[in-house]
Amino acid sequence: MGKGGGGSTTVQTQEIPDFVKNMVTESFDIAKGFNPSSNVVPGVAGFTPTQTTAQNLITGLATGNPFSASKSVVDDVLTGQFNISDPLQRVLDDTLSKTVDNVTSQYSAGGRLGSDAFGTALGEGIASGVAPTLASALDTDAARKLSAVGLAPMLANADLGLFGALAGVGAEERALDQALLNLPAAQVSADNAATQQRINNILAAVGGSPVPMTTTQDVTKQVSAGDQVAGTVATLAALASLSDRRLKVDIKKIGTHSTGLNVYEWEWNAKAFVLGLDKHPRKGFIAQEVQKVFPEAVVEGSHGYLMIDYSKIKEVA
Repeated sequence: MGKGGGGSTTVQTQEIPDFVKNMVTESFDIAKGFNPSSNVVPGVAGFTPTQTTAQNLITGLATGNPFSASKSVVDDVLTGQFNISDPLQRVLDDTLSKTVDNVTSQYSAGGRLGSDAFGTALGEGIASGVAPTLASALDTDAARKLSAVGLAPMLANADLGLFGALAGVGAEERALDQALLNLPAAQVSADNAATQQRINNILAAVGGSPVPMTTTQDVTKQVSAGDQVAGTVATLAALASLSDRRLKVDIKKIGTHSTGLNVYEWEWNAKAFVLGLDKHPRKGFIAQEVQKVFPEAVVEGSHGYLMIDYSKIKEVA
């Protein structure tokens, strides 16, 4: 220990600035009243009436066997089924009448109307006059039917195209419905984030606030510098004190303890005031330095800052 001599003890009183108090109070009040809404999951839009209509039409087309009529027509063509139309019937009747008249006139002049030759000539005349007309009509009818059958897939595809366009309109309607359902959830999420950010901003501002105002008064006493260091450590010996470097500013070395540890004085920063350290001593060790020499004397509190148990720091003889 040093020898007696003049010394000075600094008595400090500090007050938390009003703006720091206000920010701490404001952040506490906001956090206390902040109940994030869980209504952030949107509903799911159902099928629109347009989509339902399109689905029903497509289902009806698929289950209605759209090519059954085409198959029936093809079967008629293959089996020779043929219906004589009224115009064709008139052509056949006219051809038949002319044939009978011609043959009758020929055989009447010769007086052979009742002969076998007349009957044969009449049959051949009818066959030769009517058969080509029937054959041509049959070919034309078959060609027309087959052409119609060839158009069936095109018509079905056209229907499917219209149904697809209808389904596309329904999908756009459903997308709009979904967007409207998403909007409230997105607004709730944005409000939650905005409130949380406001709290974070206030806490960040408190953490970066200037150190509180300090009033200093010097009292002259006849004590040595060594006694001052020893007295500071003795005062702290009964405490498990927060002494994390991150809570201090204006750190100045004022001496060396017998353990070889440096003794400092400092000011508490705004975060320290939030933790209630404004009434704690402002002289002693730095926890990070003590941890290297006496690790058993340093613990981490639930707040995440280092604390020193001064009773576990051993004197060196």
